[in-house]
Amino acid sequence: MKVTVHPRRLVQGVPTDVEVRLTNTGAGPCTNVILKLRLPPALLQLRGRDRLEVGTLPAGGSVVLSLSLRGSRQGQCTLGASNFSYRDDRGTSHHITDLAVDLAVDAAPPAAPPPVSSFTVSLSPHRLRQGEWGTVRGEVVNTGEAVLSDLDVQLSGPLVVEGRTVRSLGDLAASGTTPFEFPVRADERGQVPVHLAIHYRDGSGRRRGCQQTRTVQVGEPATAPESQVRILYLSANPEQTTPIGLERELKAIRHELLMGRERHRFTLDSYGAVEDRDITFALQNSTPQIVHFSGHGEEGGDLYVEAAGGGPHILTAEAFAKLLGQSDSIECVIVNACHSEGLAQRLVTRFDHVVGMKTRIGDDASVAFSIGFYQALSAGHSIPHAVEAGRALIKARVPNWSDDQAPILLTRPDRERPATG
Repeated sequence: MKVTVHPRRLVQGVPTDVEVRLTNTGAGPCTNVILKLRLPPALLQLRGRDRLEVGTLPAGGSVVLSLSLRGSRQGQCTLGASNFSYRDDRGTSHHITDLAVDLAVDAAPPAAPPPVSSFTVSLSPHRLRQGEWGTVRGEVVNTGEAVLSDLDVQLSGPLVVEGRTVRSLGDLAASGTTPFEFPVRADERGQVPVHLAIHYRDGSGRRRGCQQTRTVQVGEPATAPESQVRILYLSANPEQTTPIGLERELKAIRHELLMGRERHRFTLDSYGAVEDRDITFALQNSTPQIVHFSGHGEEGGDLYVEAAGGGPHILTAEAFAKLLGQSDSIECVIVNACHSEGLAQRLVTRFDHVVGMKTRIGDDASVAFSIGFYQALSAGHSIPHAVEAGRALIKARVPNWSDDQAPILLTRPDRERPATG
């Protein structure tokens, strides 16, 4: 009697249909054939039978056991039998005790990374008239490899929107374009900010979102255009790290920029729960003069961002500096994270102004600094003046705050271009 198994190689964690064939290789029939398989611990039986009984098996005849097995761990294993017996054509009983068929469980191949999601959002240059109803029109272009599923766009800002403020755009295929429009009334004149919140599911099914700010012209254009300042706000608070008030800070920054007398000069793009690839995406699709990072930091200047599979990922000070170094528009970098002075020392060799934190900094102090800084900036003051305003507001709001804990401003001595503001 001969026992064969096919296939003899399985993939860890993958259900596999296995055929165990028993063949009578003798010259005459065998009777009272019993085969009861003994599975090794590494194999789990999902379905099928592991026992057969045949009254008579003629010479050259075969019977088959079909099972579905799944390997639980990688390595070699042996399939045996707890009962393998039969009577040959001479009536002699046989009990086989040494049946051993070697099997292998191979490691599962690594999962393919999800396709990259990226897109651009633009508004048409249509001009609105102050106090009259008009239409804000734009489009989303899928520049990535993955379908953007359940895509929607929400509009907000100092505009009156007629009807719903959210437009559901459905699924957007790679390289596809979809338009959107909102009927609005603008009661302010000049460059009016329009905040666009975009939400979608990426190639892995995760729900993602970001906010970008654009401007629309209301009324007559200014006779002499003023310099524009784009601010890129990046934040991360991965799972397994202490929760911090990033949404509170972003809301405060947006409010102060909208309230300043020179608010028409500022554009704010924000990206939350950033991975390293989100930082490169934001820099490649924007030309910011100011980059603001808020999150957790370690001594030495390393930062925590989101890992691709969830949880924290350490972005070294050197790596962060190299990422920002890909942009030639940045004039000022703010690192609102604990122990970021070392990172600021590294960055100031590349950028005109860098703000870092000497020690740990709590939520209240972080938010207070951002309020004071952007309040002064949107009023038309310089970056050094804005940093002093942020320090002053920390002192006013946070009890027992000492000057040696204050955020520091580093300025590149040989800078060639003027400070923003």
